[in-house]
Amino acid sequence: MPRYAREYSATGIYHVMFRGNGKQDIFEDDADRLAFISRLETRVSDYLISVLAWCLMDNHVHLLIHDEKGILSVAMQSLATSYALYFNAKCGRRGHLFENRFKSVPVRDERQLLCAVRYIHNNPAELGTAPAGYRWSSYREYLGNPGPADTSLVLGILGGVDGFLALMGTDAPGPYDPFDEAGRSDDFAIEQIRLLIGLRPNTLAALPKPERNRALIAIRNLGMRYKQISRLTGIGESTIYRICREGQEAPPPEVSPITASSTAATP
Repeated sequence: MPRYAREYSATGIYHVMFRGNGKQDIFEDDADRLAFISRLETRVSDYLISVLAWCLMDNHVHLLIHDEKGILSVAMQSLATSYALYFNAKCGRRGHLFENRFKSVPVRDERQLLCAVRYIHNNPAELGTAPAGYRWSSYREYLGNPGPADTSLVLGILGGVDGFLALMGTDAPGPYDPFDEAGRSDDFAIEQIRLLIGLRPNTLAALPKPERNRALIAIRNLGMRYKQISRLTGIGESTIYRICREGQEAPPPEVSPITASSTAATP
């Protein structure tokens, strides 16, 4: 079964995630974090992409990337390879640093964009740290400090810094799960799965396990919930969850673009 293409975003914006192989730490100290940021800035310059938001955690990274030229995979693979070579050389280790390929979730509209911005900046809450007090994210860049993030698009939508602070506070747009953004009827989901893998979902259980697993990962990356995938395929929800923790990949769905008015400069 072939490797599936990544899901396309009509807005050009993607929520990108890197995770350490086996959930291992990918940053041992601040020098490592600075090395990653330096390499990220180089890719921004070399590939003409924009970083709208970012956050570095001990064993994973969140990036919100604006890729108008359709070269996300090349840019992110270059970033991952360069950092892995640095980290392995520094630590005297061999093998894969990152878990599979990086994950990318297309951002379809303004609501999802703002949810992703808030989600990314709130990641330090996992460590019991308030976003404003965490050094390794773009939060402070949204308050005016220099850094790799291009904050103009999001601040333009929000009306400036006060709007960003409101987004991060009580005026949040709602809960957000990068992989559960698209609630779909069963009929629509069946058609999307058929277009994705050329098969009806109720035939997946009979496939050889490697093919079945790749198909399940691709379907999950469409944004479908575990419960719905289980219902349509007849495969246990816990089995699907275990398989899909290893990575998600998929081709393009219908998307709703961010409106041109969203790109207005901050007043």
